[in-house]
Amino acid sequence: MIIFIIIIASYIANSSNIVFNLGQKQTAAEDQNEGLNLQGAGYSHETDEMKWNIDAAKIQFSQDQQHINFTEFVLTISPKHRSPFKVSGDSASYNRTDGTIHMSGNVIGESDDGYKLETERASVNEQTKEIKSDAFVKITGPFFTITGRGFEGQLAQHQFSILNETHTNYR
Repeated sequence: MIIFIIIIASYIANSSNIVFNLGQKQTAAEDQNEGLNLQGAGYSHETDEMKWNIDAAKIQFSQDQQHINFTEFVLTISPKHRSPFKVSGDSASYNRTDGTIHMSGNVIGESDDGYKLETERASVNEQTKEIKSDAFVKITGPFFTITGRGFEGQLAQHQFSILNETHTNYR
């Protein structure tokens, strides 16, 4: 169900072979703290277990390449033995130093088998395998809707909890 968001971080954390699909425009950074800026670019990666691709309107690397920012991103994960799913949002940032991925603005995760997660922000720590947020969350499935404020999950255990103000509706 909501495991698709949790699985994303695991796949990204364990991926090392990344292919860049460069878009139309590369620009040199105007700010000395910024590195390479790519417009309309993406990463793709394939293993024996899955294939994933992330496309973004803009990808920006810090000068030291320890921070990567994505604008208007769509991440597609296609596991070999599960339904594919997508996560999209207005922005995401990845900090290679501490292994955190922060997603914000209309973060929506959707699976092909009818499950959807909506929130304004979520963070994943690839080292501790935790996902969390203090924002409102809405989870819908074929026969239910769950809403609440704040959520957390343990990637290794595939556990996910809504923390406060939880409401469930069955259809």
